[in-house]
Amino acid sequence: HNVTIAAGEDTLQGVAAAINEAEIGVAASVINDGSGATPYRLVRSADEARDFYRRMGGEFVLKPVTGAGSQLVEVDIDSEEKAARAFLKIQQGQKEFAKRPDAGFFTLDEDRGIMMERKLKGPEVDVELVISGGKLIFSLVSDNPPMDGAVEKGDTYPTQMSAAMKAEFVRRAQRAVTLLGLRDGNYHVEMMWTREGPKILEVNARMGGAYGWQSMMDLFGVDLVRAGVAAALGREIAPMAQDA
Repeated sequence: HNVTIAAGEDTLQGVAAAINEAEIGVAASVINDGSGATPYRLVRSADEARDFYRRMGGEFVLKPVTGAGSQLVEVDIDSEEKAARAFLKIQQGQKEFAKRPDAGFFTLDEDRGIMMERKLKGPEVDVELVISGGKLIFSLVSDNPPMDGAVEKGDTYPTQMSAAMKAEFVRRAQRAVTLLGLRDGNYHVEMMWTREGPKILEVNARMGGAYGWQSMMDLFGVDLVRAGVAAALGREIAPMAQDA
């Protein structure tokens, strides 16, 4: 189905209204537009970023809605001016990225906007999932060491957190994937254990990048590529050892 978003109606509320008015069999609602414990907002200008910070205060992160490898991510935003400057820096970075000879291949080229979200604090983990027909086939939780700004420096396989914490990470990661309507394939979910418990940072409909696939093969004998393709094709997959 195609849904037409009218000019000037590309706010979260406008998009939700357009989906509902189209009557395509799904309902949309805005669950967070800048309130609550973990406020976030899609900002379209430096003025919007400045205004949102003025209303919410605290520490924030700004980053492109699409992208990978922590590119153009700005952290430690703790003032209105920093919010505005970070927005302009990311926006300029996206324009420069679009001029590259290889532009058009990466998700950062898509420029779907800039997200401003509360900076969370706590130990961060990656959760790898393979799901087939909505059922969990494989999971593994790995620890991220403290980051250099927004750049990951490594992983510890498997997590050194308690079994109860690991189980809760997997449970919430799987629930997030399910709520997004994703049922078959590889999923890479980035999470953090905060004072309020585990929080979702990102849900990616792919396996982890960089050395993730090779690490799984070397350490656990799990081929995430083969398993993910089999799941996407609807082939039966026997459950694999979790955190082998």
